[in-house]
Amino acid sequence: SMIFGFFSALIIYININFFIFTFICIFSTNFRKFICNFCLVIIFKIFLRKIKIFYS
Repeated sequence: SMIFGFFSALIIYININFFIFTFICIFSTNFRKFICNFCLVIIFKIFLRKIKIFYS
């Protein structure tokens, strides 16, 4: 249950960061928005890969 609590806290933390990132992206230029979204996709893919390793 401790691992589940940590995992849910991590998801909440990432969701907050994701919201902040998207908020910044919306109010920045198109070029910055593109870079930001590109970086978010990479971060999200790395995160999903780590989850797969963690649960395998």
